[in-house]
Amino acid sequence: MKRIVETLKELWHGSMSKSEPAAKIYTPKIEFCKEQAAINIEKLRSSFENKQAIYVEKGALLVRVTDITVSMSSCHIMAQAQEVKTPGLGVGMFAQTLKSKRPLSWQFGGCITEFAQNFWAMGYGGWLLFSEPNLVAEVARLAGSFPPELDDWQRYKQVTDIVHDQLLTKMNGVQRVFPPVAGSDNTAGVV
Repeated sequence: MKRIVETLKELWHGSMSKSEPAAKIYTPKIEFCKEQAAINIEKLRSSFENKQAIYVEKGALLVRVTDITVSMSSCHIMAQAQEVKTPGLGVGMFAQTLKSKRPLSWQFGGCITEFAQNFWAMGYGGWLLFSEPNLVAEVARLAGSFPPELDDWQRYKQVTDIVHDQLLTKMNGVQRVFPPVAGSDNTAGVV
């Protein structure tokens, strides 16, 4: 509770991040409930900060999520993804990218992101993250058992079959990180 109160104070006095996100993207003004956003941000951080997750976006990788930052002025949340090398994983579009020896690292985020416990999504298509430890272990086990002749896109399909089952169970309780103000006439939260 103390952390939520501190977050609320930061929300009222400006950006929570030490610096604005590196990627300056035009974001329309969004009217949102600051009190609920503070609670949501802390829940999201407790599910993802410094934890491993399955990152899915036209491919799948095991990543460690770090540096979750928030810009209240642009209503934008960003995080860093660092690939965790996993035998058999790096499927779909990541298969060609991973021919290098170096782990991938990138920023991701958005202004209309949605989350539930151990689930975080772009909110309008795009990337999905799952940090539930049993799911992470199940995907890693599956990836480790892929036969060498299995095509990268067939591997991706098998991973997404598991993730899809998990997604269906997470659809209850999914909410926006920055929820629209109650009673506003814009259900998307964009003014």
